[in-house]
Amino acid sequence: MDETNKHIPEIHEIDNIEKKISNFLPYYERGFHKVYSVEFSKDNFYLDTCISMYSNKICLLFLADGHSIIKENKTIKSLDFKVGKEDRLANSVGGKCKRSAQSLHKNSVICFIETTDGMKYPFCAGIKGKLLDLNPVVLEDYSKMVTFRNTKGYVAMVQPIFQNKREIILKGLLNRQDYENVLSSRK
Repeated sequence: MDETNKHIPEIHEIDNIEKKISNFLPYYERGFHKVYSVEFSKDNFYLDTCISMYSNKICLLFLADGHSIIKENKTIKSLDFKVGKEDRLANSVGGKCKRSAQSLHKNSVICFIETTDGMKYPFCAGIKGKLLDLNPVVLEDYSKMVTFRNTKGYVAMVQPIFQNKREIILKGLLNRQDYENVLSSRK
């Protein structure tokens, strides 16, 4: 490049850009680490939860692929967020430390999912933390919990307790490979 063309950038052709782009993971898998909770399942009643932890440790809770609603192709009729004396819909969060958020334990029920066949399924948190938000997309259309169960169909957003290290937060949860093994053993 000579002095007169100094301000003109050089353009390089990228070979097979479509192929390179197709190798990228989808946006909803890039920054997330997925783990699975199966400890609330009993006999042929599967209550699997997918916990998708972002790099900032905020977790999104989904129905996992092995949940009875997904496996048996059921239709969701309603969601009930009144759990004991707690109303999860009344959760109001504010401030840096989210002090007013409702506390959750691993076995805390976030909501009850009722299907069109009359069955009620508790949806458990699977991790200890604070309930930050319920997904407004799911509140408007329950079917999105099933159809978009890997993307925008999350039920709740939870902030794990930060005093615990990540390994402690994830203790007892399964990675994808272990979860696949559990699913194959159920058949």
